[in-house]
Amino acid sequence: MRFDVFVVWGLLLVLAAAWASQTPSDMLPEAVPVTPVAHALQESGYFRETVDTEALQVRYRQARQESGFLFTEAREVGQFASVIGVVRAEAAQGPVRVLVVPGHDDIYVGAQYKMLREVDLTRELAARIANELAADEGFTVVLAATDEGFVPALETFLDAEEEVIEAFIEEHKLLTTVLEPVLDITSDKNVEHNDAAAPVVRTLYGINLFANEQQFDIVLHVHFNDYPGRPAKKPGKYEGFAVYTPSLQYSNGRASLRLARHLHQALATVQTPSTLPAEGAGIIESKELIATGAFNTLQPAAVLVEYGFIYEPEIAGKSRSQTFAAMAEQTVRALQTFLTTKE
Repeated sequence: MRFDVFVVWGLLLVLAAAWASQTPSDMLPEAVPVTPVAHALQESGYFRETVDTEALQVRYRQARQESGFLFTEAREVGQFASVIGVVRAEAAQGPVRVLVVPGHDDIYVGAQYKMLREVDLTRELAARIANELAADEGFTVVLAATDEGFVPALETFLDAEEEVIEAFIEEHKLLTTVLEPVLDITSDKNVEHNDAAAPVVRTLYGINLFANEQQFDIVLHVHFNDYPGRPAKKPGKYEGFAVYTPSLQYSNGRASLRLARHLHQALATVQTPSTLPAEGAGIIESKELIATGAFNTLQPAAVLVEYGFIYEPEIAGKSRSQTFAAMAEQTVRALQTFLTTKE
């Protein structure tokens, strides 16, 4: 949605608010609370749910029943990039489209422990996950970045659409900021996030816009955890994984939470849930994380998984390959159960 559309939506909100109190409550989308403002939002469409899980399940089931679909034989990371050009043509049919995003880059490398950089770990694990997903005919997979950086189509988009991305950010910030006081949007106030540098912020919002325009169904961000104050060369006192989801009020909130529950259940079979007190719930609902759609900027279901703390022996040590294999297997299993069960 471009910035000039905001004027039209603003008028819709004003008109809808005028008769909101007379709109029957059964017309409300599930993601919005039953309030007069919610009726106005129903008319504006701003917080309308964007993920039809049942439709995704039908597509997944049908794609698995068909033979010879795109990427059923894919095994090498380099093959994933070429799928981006055909995603839009298959928007309403075909396999479920998944964008796997390794966290960080070679400039903003993320957490560090001794010689380890988070970006290297996320790329390694994300590649494993993408390969596992590509072996399932029910998915079409795009790996957003490799050791060489972003795949060409995404890098081109981020470079060529800087002004569009900036307008996209400002529009959603304005709309959400105006509306959220009456929506009781949940905030993860107990979780301390590092402030992202301006280029990182723009890149993350750009990935959101890219995922929307390319009509992906699921976005999975791969990260490894750390906490403030830990000496860079010493292991810390916390361990385990955590799954972050967008605010339940956002358009992708309900589907993302459902996916997060499957991920948490699957990963708990091979890892310990995070012992960091702020992550004690295991699944953390956040309105602030750009990766999962801050300011309602993401239409697909989205989760950010902290797969463990960077210094944990299973991650930093010699058994990493075996650990990552188990993580990837359980991640794929979670996506499969998300698309084959009613819960």
